[in-house]
Amino acid sequence: MRLTLAVRDTHRLNRTGGPVTMLSSFTRVLLLGVCGCVTQPLSEYQRQASDDALARSNITAQASRIRGVKELHTAEEVIPLVQGELDEAAVTRVALINNPGLALRYANLGIARSALLRVTRLPNPTLEASARFGDNHADAVDIKALQDIVELALLPRRKHAAERELDAAKDRLTAKIMGTALEARSAFGEYQTALDTADKKQQVADCREAAADVARRMTEAGNMTVLERSAFDQGYQAARLDLAAWQVQLRTKREAVNRVMGLHEDTSWTAKPADGMADVSGTPKTDVDLAALNASLELSAQRNELEALAQQRGIINTKAYLPELRVGADSERASDGSWAVGPALTLTLPLFDQGQGQRATVDFQIQAAWNRYAETAVAIASAARAAADRLDAAGQSLKIQREEVLPLSEKSLKETLLQYNGMLVGVFDLLRAKERQIEAAAHLAETVQECRLAHLALQHALAGGSPMAGTAPALPAPGQGDGGKDGH
Repeated sequence: MRLTLAVRDTHRLNRTGGPVTMLSSFTRVLLLGVCGCVTQPLSEYQRQASDDALARSNITAQASRIRGVKELHTAEEVIPLVQGELDEAAVTRVALINNPGLALRYANLGIARSALLRVTRLPNPTLEASARFGDNHADAVDIKALQDIVELALLPRRKHAAERELDAAKDRLTAKIMGTALEARSAFGEYQTALDTADKKQQVADCREAAADVARRMTEAGNMTVLERSAFDQGYQAARLDLAAWQVQLRTKREAVNRVMGLHEDTSWTAKPADGMADVSGTPKTDVDLAALNASLELSAQRNELEALAQQRGIINTKAYLPELRVGADSERASDGSWAVGPALTLTLPLFDQGQGQRATVDFQIQAAWNRYAETAVAIASAARAAADRLDAAGQSLKIQREEVLPLSEKSLKETLLQYNGMLVGVFDLLRAKERQIEAAAHLAETVQECRLAHLALQHALAGGSPMAGTAPALPAPGQGDGGKDGH
């Protein structure tokens, strides 16, 4: 329901008056204020939003071209970055440059900036014009210019809410950057360990092949039964099967590195050998859960979303009692050519719709956001404690492997070799000792990698990254709760 009030000056202006001189001082001030805002220079947010919009249009054009081809290829600019042997730093650098998921987060940041630009624009004024023809109203013209002052008053609140959404997008982009770096380092470390383990398994298979060959020759010479020889043959075939299964795991881990770097199958690269003596020192686990909660970027993003929803709740309350209030100027030209000018007021009465549905929607959004915040906090604290416990256990295991197990296996191999040279043990004993030493070295490499992964996960959590497997989906934008600014 709309109520219109118009008051016209009784002073009549002559027909020769210009369009500006015919308006009252009140009308001139209003129009100059509105028009003056239009000619202001572009703000930083506007320039960023324009650049992001251009980048997104280019991405869209490239995507349309990609859909038209049958195969996808790695960008030519990325191929030189993966030439030669790659280390952990090189893989991380390529991932941060070429990871598609990270590019998606950058696009989301551009969308948030564009949303901020949208809500900071002044609402367009309304211009109404009518003409009446007839004997009693010959050539009568009515012109009215109105501006919604409620929307002008709500601009700061809308801007504050959009700024909080932009801050949330920045936090999630930062978290994604950290997560991509963690994923790249972890995946590449696992691939390096898999390469080392595959080499160790090949050595074990070589030892068992040598044992099977000795057993064959002894059987041919009549010094070993066929039953005894079959045990060595079975051990050799089991080692071959184990090696073949591990080769599949090796290819899977390599593809995990390709995925995080954003590479296709047309790109080849090699990895530097893993450093088995890398520093994997533990981190004190005193209050790691509290430190992870204080540093969490995901919790910071959710707090910004809660603040944006609270701002939107206040906007809805205001709009419930004062949905629309337009002020401006109304002018009318009479049939005799004279003009009557005066202020105009348009008021929308909230008789039927007082924003009950919009208010309930935002209330439930706030409740959902708070529950998600509590759930995220519990998960982050629990994951940080678990990472600290994992690092502690892996560190103890690494210490035993380095200081006890591997030295004992090497000492056993050395003593067995001495006894073999003294003809006190046979070749099978020597090969079994060699196999145990190789297995101990492989277990050490796996323990080092486990320690490194635990250390990376804990450091990632303490730096503000989310240790969870994924980021919870964001709630609907606050502007969707009241139909948005453009819905009027």
